[in-house]
Amino acid sequence: MESNVRFAIVRALFFCLVALHHTVLIILLWVGLAVRSGGLFQAIPMGANGVALLIIAIFLMHKAVYRNADVTNANSLITFGCLFTISLGNTIVFLIRARSHGSTSLCLDFSGVSNSCSYASAVVAISCCSTFLAIIGFIFSYIEYHPEVTRVTPFVSQQPHGRLPPVVLDDDSIGKCTISSRDSQDGPEIWTTIPLDHA
Repeated sequence: MESNVRFAIVRALFFCLVALHHTVLIILLWVGLAVRSGGLFQAIPMGANGVALLIIAIFLMHKAVYRNADVTNANSLITFGCLFTISLGNTIVFLIRARSHGSTSLCLDFSGVSNSCSYASAVVAISCCSTFLAIIGFIFSYIEYHPEVTRVTPFVSQQPHGRLPPVVLDDDSIGKCTISSRDSQDGPEIWTTIPLDHA
């Protein structure tokens, strides 16, 4: 029970952090569009971040309706997978844009903002952090959804029912009787060898 509570707290923390990073990215990208220095490379990631926030909202509403732990664990796994995909896509777009045209294209995309290169670097860094948090949340959800289970293989006798295996006695076992006793119902069996008197 305590492990489930810990996993739930960690999962909620990562959801909050991922949602915060996507919200900050939307604000930064919107500023770039508002000063008329942005373009398609800002509008598409901003829409993708909006979809990420919508996915988190849907997960929270679904969790409020269905409180089954198994359903929540499976949905969190799917949700973090979607968030990771969106964050990774945004990061790849930003990195490709940052390396094109002499590594100045992303700076030009935010040219209307003061210190545009630092502004663009902050956008890329936040997008990378969002991707990292999403994959860590996915790993935690996977561990919670697939806990380690110790498999125990029961022993099955190969002897047919109703037949006992033959007993072979050696010279040391002749004249001795082995009995078992149990101190309690759940206690271990104690085997004792008692010598028999020969007639």
